[in-house]
Amino acid sequence: MSDSETISKIKSHLEKTNDIIENSIEQDSLFHDSSKNKIFKLWLESNNFALDILKQNSKE
Repeated sequence: MSDSETISKIKSHLEKTNDIIENSIEQDSLFHDSSKNKIFKLWLESNNFALDILKQNSKE
């Protein structure tokens, strides 16, 4: 597998995971579970950071 294929798969995984996390945040906010929301938001922030790095590296 080439580097570009690997990067593409990682991006895809992070994007799918972000969708799941965002849905979980929305659902948990209905139940006012702030501790879970904090964890989900941190996970989402981490994934977005990784996606930004991958996007920057793919442009170079």
